[in-house]
Parts: sequence; structure tokens; C-alpha cells
Amino acid sequence: MRLSFALSFSFFLAACPASVTPAGTACERDGDCAGGVCVDAGESRVCTTACTTDEECAAGWTCGEALCRCESAPERCNDRDDDCDGLVDEGCETPPAPLGCDASLECFTLSPGADQLDLLFVIDNSGSMAQEQNAFLRELPRVFRALTTGDVDEDGTPEAHPIVDVRVGVVTTDMGTGGAPVPTCSESAFGDDGVLLTRGNVARAGCSGVQPSFFEFQASDASEVAADVACVAGMGTAGCGFEQHLEAALKAVTPSTSALRFEEGTVGHADGANAGLFRAEVDLGHTALAVVLLTEEEDCSALDSSIFDPSSTDFEGDLNLRCFRYGDPALGVVHPVERFVDGLLATRRDPSLLAVGAIAGIPDTTSPTPGTDADWDAILAHPDMQETLDSGMPSRLRPSCERTDEAGERSIAFPPRRIVRVLEGLDDAGANATVQSICRDDLGPAWNGMLSSIGDAVTSCFARTIPTAEGACTLVETLPPTTRCSELAGRRLRERATSPHGEVVEICEVAADGWRFVQDASTCPVARPNRVDIDGQLARAAYRMECAR
Repeated sequence: MRLSFALSFSFFLAACPASVTPAGTACERDGDCAGGVCVDAGESRVCTTACTTDEECAAGWTCGEALCRCESAPERCNDRDDDCDGLVDEGCETPPAPLGCDASLECFTLSPGADQLDLLFVIDNSGSMAQEQNAFLRELPRVFRALTTGDVDEDGTPEAHPIVDVRVGVVTTDMGTGGAPVPTCSESAFGDDGVLLTRGNVARAGCSGVQPSFFEFQASDASEVAADVACVAGMGTAGCGFEQHLEAALKAVTPSTSALRFEEGTVGHADGANAGLFRAEVDLGHTALAVVLLTEEEDCSALDSSIFDPSSTDFEGDLNLRCFRYGDPALGVVHPVERFVDGLLATRRDPSLLAVGAIAGIPDTTSPTPGTDADWDAILAHPDMQETLDSGMPSRLRPSCERTDEAGERSIAFPPRRIVRVLEGLDDAGANATVQSICRDDLGPAWNGMLSSIGDAVTSCFARTIPTAEGACTLVETLPPTTRCSELAGRRLRERATSPHGEVVEICEVAADGWRFVQDASTCPVARPNRVDIDGQLARAAYRMECAR
């Protein structure tokens, strides 16, 4: 990923106003509580300097009595009575760090990574895609297991951040022809219109004709759900031969509230026909979005759909070559690639939570190795990626690559230059983007590239380094609502807060021997090479580092 890294911040909500809450003190943790306390409905108590009236507490809190107890621990230079002897920071060899974060104490919050994934497949269902669809679907059981366990190579050891919950839906590249009568486009007006498919392919063994609009799974049922998804994703090859991959993806993920408009002024489907696949706004901070395209053709997302009309006098030449001849955005016939870069980025406040990949017709030798950045310039400059007429068949472009499947059948693909440019733009903006060649005997390696890109979107890794001297940093961890600091070894309750979902969560300090900073970790992406391990595991909760400058 080519970007200048910026930290992804989450917020720890203070239970009481800073003006009446000494930083770092909390009732039922130590002996620093003086005066009254602010009490919430759940009887959580936070220390104040002088709580005598309810007005001194935050909304929803009232004054109450201090119920503090002291949990003895070795004294540290943190402006607290850690060892419960009534003295603060006695015997420290370094000056005490000031309360709060300032010139002496640096605080930064790091994302734990996404534990939820919304996954959209955009699949070419035109007449030449049967082999490729089957190759794509054969990998799904392994792919779904890898997403939920993090074990990509299935050796029992996770290589990536496991995802707790995955939702997946499927759209096709068939967006119609604006009503123009084209023999291979049966639904000429809007095609499948970027709406999640609910029709199963009954020609596939064990598949019913009616399916849900999206599927949801965890590690326990990943393989079973993969078979269900294949009933929809293996939709067959009756779709329109004018593929509009980018427009289909964009309309699928765009909410109706967006200013973006589509064919005949219609709006996006994310909060309408496609509602349910994409999580609510409150979940976006820990939900990644992944879009995976499968195609052997170039994108022809049309701004002027009359380009598809065989009888149009405005567009000359073979119908099969129109998208090539009129593909310059300056002509105003196809949408510029910036539309799709900007539109896809708009789906996430943090672009690092977005992963977009394509298994398409780039030459196999240009496919980036999983875990490495794509060389977009080299891909676009490759001789086989240049769009030229095929001298042996002048009604088509020269293929960019070809493959032979396990049955010995040969298929070809064409240069996906527009798709690659969109991926490059997303990469430059901080999203996770990759492209892999569809011209392989099997698509396992291509899927490994997709998994690597998705892994980068959900990772808890980060770019910055932290001081490694003993005692230089304190790790503060925000636990899930159902977990308490007292239930975990090496944790001390610091405070309680209310999550964006309205649930009370506990924030604890992690003992110094309970975590470690791992620099240049092999499981981290190049742009974010470092991570923190807690209790020997990848950090899963939200956490904050407090380090002496």
C-alpha cells in the first residue's frame, strides 16, 4: 500500500468531566479518592475533587459517597499511591510524569483492528466466464475459514488477524444497456442493477432457487456457508456482455443519501435493496469493507448508455469494440475512474478499513506477491496490458493473458486498465488495494493476494514505534462490555466508561510483563509493520499507550 501512514484514533469516553475528575483516578481502584464521587445508574463511581452537588457531575451522573479500596502494587512514577502507603511516587528514580498528556507524557490510541467484515463479490456473469466462476468458487471454503481463523495456509498458526463475524453478498457486472436491444443483455434497462442476488443457480448440485440477499458466518460455520454462497456466486453466464464492474460495485455500496446518481437519476442501494449487508454507522469503526471483482474483461461503466445501442449513429464500428474506441473519459461516454475512487473511499471514514481487489486479466508475471505492494506503473506499462486490435481477429482486442483449466479448455482475458487505475487511486489514498491475474491454472494464489489485502484492512498493526525501555510506557486496555478487569490476569481497573452502544465498559492497565511491543512483525503489512501483543496474543480490544517522552 503506497501511503503516508496516519494513526487511526478511537476515543475513550471519560465518565466525568475533566474539571472534576483527577486524571487516572477511579473509585474502587486505589486510595486517591478524596471527597464525593460521581455515580451513574449502574453504580459505577468515579472520583472527583469535591462532589457536593449534582451539577458538578456529567449528565446522567449524581453525587454519591466514595467507596474506594486500595489494591497494592509496586510504586511507579505515575502520580498515584500504587503501594497503598499513603505516599505518592515515593522512591521513584525518575521525575513523576504529569497527570494527563503533555510535553512529558505522550498518549496515543491505536485501533485493535476490525473484528467484523462486510464482503461484496462483483462477479462477471457474461458468456465466457464459466471456467473462471468455477475456479473462483472452489477456493471459497478455504477462504472463508482463513478469514475467521487468520490461518491462511491452514497450518494451525494464524498469519492474519481473525475476523469474528463476516457478512457476504454478491452482485453481477450486468447493469443493462440503458434499454438498448442487445442480444446478450436480456434485462436491457438496468440489468441486475447492483442489487444483491437472491436467486440461486439450481443447475448447481444442492442449490435452491431462492437465497437470502446476504450470508453471515463465524468460524464455526464458514465451510457450510461457503457452499450456500456458491449457489449465488456461481450464477452462470447469462449476463450482459457489456460489463460494468465498477458501476455495479459503486451502486451496491452507496447509500441513497449520497449525492451520487446512477442510470436515469437513480440512487445507490446500500441502505435500500442491499440493506443488511453493510453495517450501521455506529459499527463502522470496527468493520472493514472488502470488494472483490472477478472478471476477464475491461470495465465499461457508461455515462452515456447509448454507446450500447447497435443502431446508434453517434458511435461507429464493431459493437464489441465501442468501449475501447470511446473509452477516453474526455469524450464523456464512460465515467472517469475518479468517480469510483472517490465513491468507494466515501464508504469508510478511515480508508485503511477498505480493501478492494480484482482477479482480472493482468499478465500473471505482474501479479504482486501477497504481502507486497503492487507496482501499478509496471502493470500498466507491460506490453500485454496495451490495448491494441488483435491482428488475427480484428473484431476484438489482443488478449492480455490466457489460461487452460484442469479439463484442458483454454480461455483468454483482456487488459483491465480502468480497473487497475481505480485500484491505484485507492492505494494512493490509503485504502488496501491489489490485483491478481485470472490467467492461472487455479485461483488459489490469486485468492491469497485478496486475503492479504483484506488482512491489511483488519489488522491491529501500526506504523509508529514506541520506547522500549522498562517502565517507559503503560498499556491501557478497553475491554468488551461483558469482560471485567478482575477476570483477567495482570489487569488493574482504571475507570469505567460508556461505549458508543451505550454499554458500560471497563478500562484497565495491563501489567508490564503482560504485553510486548513487536517491531517489524512478519504478519504486519509493510506500511504498518509494528504491533502490540497482550498475553502472547494479538491485541483484540481497543488500547492506548502512555509513554514518557
